[in-house]
Amino acid sequence: MASNLEKFKWLDLSLGIREGREYLRPLESMRGLAVLLVYFFHLHGIYFGPAGRDRSILMSYQTEGHTGVTLFFVLSGFLLSSPYLTSAFSGTAMPSIRNFYTARAIRILPLYYIVVLVAMVMTDQLWPGIKALIFLPVGDALFPFSTVWWTLSIEVQFYFLLPLFFLLLQTGRWGQMLLGLAAIAWISAYLYLCIFNQLPSHGYGLLVTQSIFTRVPAFGVGVLAAGIFIWLKQRDDAFRNSRTARWMGSLFVISLLIGLGLVLQESGRMGRWQAEFAWQVKNSYQAMFWGGIVLCLILLKPYGAQLIDNPFLTFMGKISYSFYLLHLPILFYFLPIPVDEIGKMESLSFLSFYSIAILYLLLCIAVSCLSFQFIERPILRIKSRIRD
Repeated sequence: MASNLEKFKWLDLSLGIREGREYLRPLESMRGLAVLLVYFFHLHGIYFGPAGRDRSILMSYQTEGHTGVTLFFVLSGFLLSSPYLTSAFSGTAMPSIRNFYTARAIRILPLYYIVVLVAMVMTDQLWPGIKALIFLPVGDALFPFSTVWWTLSIEVQFYFLLPLFFLLLQTGRWGQMLLGLAAIAWISAYLYLCIFNQLPSHGYGLLVTQSIFTRVPAFGVGVLAAGIFIWLKQRDDAFRNSRTARWMGSLFVISLLIGLGLVLQESGRMGRWQAEFAWQVKNSYQAMFWGGIVLCLILLKPYGAQLIDNPFLTFMGKISYSFYLLHLPILFYFLPIPVDEIGKMESLSFLSFYSIAILYLLLCIAVSCLSFQFIERPILRIKSRIRD
C-alpha cells in the first residue's frame, strides 16, 4: 500500500495534518468517495435529467449521488469535533477557539474566493457574487459555479457553532441549561417542520432544506461517531484486531450499504425534490448509515475495506475541495453537449456514458491537481503551523 501511495507523493498526503494528531486514512478515502458520488450524480443529471423512479439499489448510488454531501457533513462533524472530544475525555484544556476559526478560514477562503471572483467575471453577476463572498445562499445565480456553494454556507455555520457548543458544555450548569433549551427548541421545530408536516417547495421550505437546521443530524452523527471512536480507542483493542471483528465489520458494512441503498432508492422513487420536502428526514437516515460505515472502517478493519479505503480514493480525498468547487464549471464549459439537450439523452448507451464520465473525470482531476498544487498546498503549509 505504501508503495502505491508513492505514486502520489508530490501531493504530500500528510500535508495539513497537525503534528501529533492521528491521521485516519479511511476518512480521507471516504471524502474521495463522497466527491465521486457528487460528480457522477451531476454528470448523470446533465445527460439524463431527473432519474427514473425504478432504479436498482446500485444505480441509486449514482442517481442519488447527492448523498455524498451528507457524507461530507458526517466527516466534518467527526474530524472537527475530535480535538474537543479528546480534551473532554482526557480532562485537558479545550483547544483554542481562535486557532480553530483561523485554521478554518485559512483552509477554505482562498480557493473559494478565487472561484467566486472568477464566477462573477464569467457570469457578469456582481450582487450575487458579493452575497456569495459572505456565504449567503445564491442558488444558481452564478451557474454553473454556484450550484454547490450552498453546502459551504452550511459548513461555515457549523464551523461557527461547534466551538461554541463545547465552550457552553464546559462552562457549567448555566451553559448546559442553555444548550438543553436550544436542543429542545431545535427538536421541536425539526419534528414539526420535517416529520409531522411537509415543507413547501418554495419560500422558507427551500431555505430550510438547505440550511444548518436540517443538516444538524448529519454533523451530530459525525460528532457521535468521533466520541465512540475516541472512547473505544482507549480500551483494549485485542478484539478489534481479531478475525471475528473483521468478519463482523465486513457484514456490518455490507448491511449498512444495502440499508443506505434502500433509502436512496426510495428517495429516487419519490423524486429528488419531492423527497427533499416531503421526506426531509431521509438525510438523517443517510447520515446514520454513513456514520456506521465510517466507524466500521476505522474500528473493525473489515475484509474488503480496500474497495473504499485505497490509494485512489485517498488521492481523491486530498484534492476533493478543488474537485468539488471546479468539476461543474469544467463539465459545463467543456462537455460537447448543446444547452437545449441537457438532461434529455435517454438513448445514450451505458458504455458511452461511462466512457465520457471517465474522460471528463480525468480532466477534472488534472485541473484539481493544479489547483491543489498552486493554491491549496501553499495554504495548507500555513495552516499546518497553527496549533490547537
